[in-house]
Amino acid sequence: MSSNLAKCVLLVLTSVSLTAGCSPGDRGTWWYRHPGDVPADAYGIEEVFAGTGALTTTGVADALLDCEVGRLYGSYGPMSGSNIPPANDVALFNQELHARGITSQFLFSEPSYLTNPASLITKIVTRVIDFNAARPDLTEHFDAVHLDVEPVQFPECKMATLDPVACHDRVQDLLSLIFQVRNLLLDRAPKVALYVDLHDWIDIVEGGRIFWPPAPTPEFSRNTWFQGIDGSVDGVSIMAYGHTDVADIFNAASWEVQNLSTADVRVGINLDAATSFPDVASMTTAALLLELLYGVPVDLHSLNDTLALGGCS
Repeated sequence: MSSNLAKCVLLVLTSVSLTAGCSPGDRGTWWYRHPGDVPADAYGIEEVFAGTGALTTTGVADALLDCEVGRLYGSYGPMSGSNIPPANDVALFNQELHARGITSQFLFSEPSYLTNPASLITKIVTRVIDFNAARPDLTEHFDAVHLDVEPVQFPECKMATLDPVACHDRVQDLLSLIFQVRNLLLDRAPKVALYVDLHDWIDIVEGGRIFWPPAPTPEFSRNTWFQGIDGSVDGVSIMAYGHTDVADIFNAASWEVQNLSTADVRVGINLDAATSFPDVASMTTAALLLELLYGVPVDLHSLNDTLALGGCS
């Protein structure tokens, strides 16, 4: 039984209303470059585009459909000179994605962007805006910029070295970065959407990692920050990693679901035997339950790990 048919059967049996119906393609996933890995990542972007990976680009596009993925967040790196992947190959891959109804988002994920936003702006211009502008065929274009720039990569936001005041500063840096990227896209590429990944602890006021200023209240400070997010991005992915219980996963994103009025809210779940889901089947089962029971779109982390464990079929 196909996963899509199984979804429809379960829908009938449980009489649960599913917002997205029985159509596949609501999920997202992250696809990474792992340059220098030993052994090489057989499902990494560089290996696939170089022809040394376990799949072709067509195979990757088909595997996305098997996982009911309708949006790919790809970290392609520099696409110039002798770098892999070459820009024209990425354009052809975007065509393959669009032919399958999958949108293509360019993933930017270096923590240093929080302290050097100009470097991110330059990369978005060259790798997305100029890339799209050079190609009259819209099927070759990137549809969105996707930011996975995580304050937790800095010591002040890690639990072992936590400094809640300094962590708040990093979270403010993220908001400032988002404002800059949104203004760039509005000015240079208004048809390109903007999405951002957020950790599930950012909304916590009491006992969390962030010192939300008490004037007038910590809740007001938190809400104001999220209002800036809501007005600047097209969607957020709440990274509910470390959870395996479906109710806990949804609860990790429930504040955003209830309080963001403009941005699309998705929940990210993680394939990691040590901290999250041990195999693809348990991860996709949780995704199905989140879609059926809570009507929330799901992102699967990551495509590399999913393919390494045999994919979704």
